[in-house]
Amino acid sequence: MSERLMSDEFDGLDATEKAGIGATLNRCRVLAAKIANELRNKRPEHFFDKLSLAEVHASLERAADVLSTVKGSRRPQRRR
Repeated sequence: MSERLMSDEFDGLDATEKAGIGATLNRCRVLAAKIANELRNKRPEHFFDKLSLAEVHASLERAADVLSTVKGSRRPQRRR
């Protein structure tokens, strides 16, 4: 039922708002790909500052948690 409400809300947006959401989603995809490419090239010795690595990890966990609340997400909710 909540999925229907979200769909109704999206359907109720005008074309400019829908385009804005689409553009933002595309920017998120580009940023996620850039992060993945950067991390792919990193080695443990690149993170001499444990705090910076912890901040990266916390930010990615937060992003994953937000995505898990999005309709159609395939990532199961984490238990806390």
